[in-house]
Order: sequence, then structure tokens, then C-alpha cells
Amino acid sequence: MNPFEKFMLQAQGRDVDLEEKLKRQQATNVERLFRIVYGRDLNAFERRKVESLAAALNTTVDDDYVIHLFLCSLQGQIAIHVLRKIDETYKAIVEDGDNLRKIPADKTGISAWMSWASVLMIAASLLGSIWIAGTINRLSHQLDMIGASSMVRPQAGPSGNSDVRWR
Repeated sequence: MNPFEKFMLQAQGRDVDLEEKLKRQQATNVERLFRIVYGRDLNAFERRKVESLAAALNTTVDDDYVIHLFLCSLQGQIAIHVLRKIDETYKAIVEDGDNLRKIPADKTGISAWMSWASVLMIAASLLGSIWIAGTINRLSHQLDMIGASSMVRPQAGPSGNSDVRWR
């Protein structure tokens, strides 16, 4: 491998040493690509899948179209797996949401009737407090009137201001 090819592989983010090692092993293109992309060798199942694709297309395993179809099938399997996980997560979230709505009623034991009864009790206590405050205000006003009427007022005497008498 010349220095320019090494430089181009490094620019693509590929491992130059791994590329050279794979070329020396005389691995097929799909094996080299799979090792570079996934970091492992082909499984027996995956190898059979590549061979059956090549046989169906009447070509070799190293054909670019076979490699492309194989990688697309792997990506499709991964996409289906991810979609299943997303669906399971969505269902779990929906179930947890339903459970969260039921928890306050289960934990506190409060039903809708009890909530309305509490609101009525608060309204009744508020009206009772207003009635008590009005009663206290009325009584204090009456006491002020009684006290004002019994209060002794000074009166001017027959000689004017100098002779003040108290009643």
C-alpha cells in the first residue's frame, strides 16, 4: 500500500494497519468490510446469508451489489429491532401514565364525592367566619353606643366657663 492510499484511508477514518492485515489474509470484500465496520468476523448465519444472496443473483460473494444488499438487510433488521424497542417503551410509558393517574386516588382514598364534600365544608366554614365577624362587629358597635350614652359630659355653670359641673 503506497503512502497516498494510507493517507486517504486515514482521511476516511479507517484503520490502516487493519486494512493491510486484512489484505494479507486474502479475506473477501464482505469479510473485510464487515470487520472494519462492525469490528468482528461474519457469523455462520451471516456468511450463509451472503452466499445465498450471491447464488440467487448468480454472482460471487465479492460483488458490490451483494455486499450492498447484505448490509441493507442488516440495517433493516436493526431498524425493525429499534422500532420494536420504541413501541415497547411507548406502551410502558402509557401504562405508567395510567398507573400514575390511579395512584393519588388509591393512596389517599379520596373520591370525587369526598372532594366536593371538602369544598362544601370549606365554604360553610368561610360563611360561619363571616357571620361571627359580623356579630362581633355589631356587638362592639352596640357597646360603643351604650358607653357613649352613659358617659358624663361637662356642662357650663351659671357663671360661664369658670364653673364647670359634672353631671
